[in-house]
Amino acid sequence: MNSKQIIGIVICAIIFASCFFNWTYYPDIQEYFQGFYSKNNQYGKPGLFITILTSAGILFYSTKKPWGAKINMLSSALLVAYGIKSFLSYTTSYYGYTPIKQPAVWIMLIGIILNFAYACIYSAYRRINK
Repeated sequence: MNSKQIIGIVICAIIFASCFFNWTYYPDIQEYFQGFYSKNNQYGKPGLFITILTSAGILFYSTKKPWGAKINMLSSALLVAYGIKSFLSYTTSYYGYTPIKQPAVWIMLIGIILNFAYACIYSAYRRINK
């Protein structure tokens, strides 16, 4: 494994880990929501889909096949769209209450954007150095 693959795997591992930490705090119900927990499952479990796609990213970063980089770029694009949707649904104000954003939700969002940018760069690198 070269350093370019390891960087991509570390980015995916950080995103994966951020799903297990608190994303937001809701002061009206006095609860923390995570990627896998929201009261009465009203926001779903976005951590499940995010962990599946980051696991696929780890798998595709570790392969040396040319199609792996392309599929990784596609899964990273899906991850960006779903990550932004999850960020907005968890952090948007409702009924005059604004949830308090925790660091893990920012780490998730920034990590997903970095993963997409790095997947594009890695795919271009693979194309140039066939």
